[in-house]
Amino acid sequence: MVKKRYITYTEFGNLMNRFVDKIKDYIQTNPVKYVYGPPRGGLPIATHISHHLNLELIVTFTMTQQSTPILLVDDVCDSGRTIRQLLELRSNCIVATLFKKPRSIIEPNIYLEEVADDTWLVFPWEKDDTPDKDYFL
Repeated sequence: MVKKRYITYTEFGNLMNRFVDKIKDYIQTNPVKYVYGPPRGGLPIATHISHHLNLELIVTFTMTQQSTPILLVDDVCDSGRTIRQLLELRSNCIVATLFKKPRSIIEPNIYLEEVADDTWLVFPWEKDDTPDKDYFL
């Protein structure tokens, strides 16, 4: 049975503060200039990171030179298929997600929390009846 975890805007703000700090520490030794978040779940996170870490927000994943590393952020690494598809287009990414699930085929470089496979995360900007979150661009 799926358990829903509702994330309020207050909790999201607290998560993002921790996430910014964790990313800031990581990119001190792995510098990046750009941040990208897949539309819907990753985009609000990428926008927040862009403002707080002064990184350029890119809206098209392949719009920078292939040799330039990108910070790829998303809300959750659930199955890992979305991130895997993006990494097939561009491998030099630092992957950072707020949450990851044990079943994910991708291990993010950075994540805040691991949640059980049967946990459905509902972010404050989502409707409660959000369909399957495995999407690609």
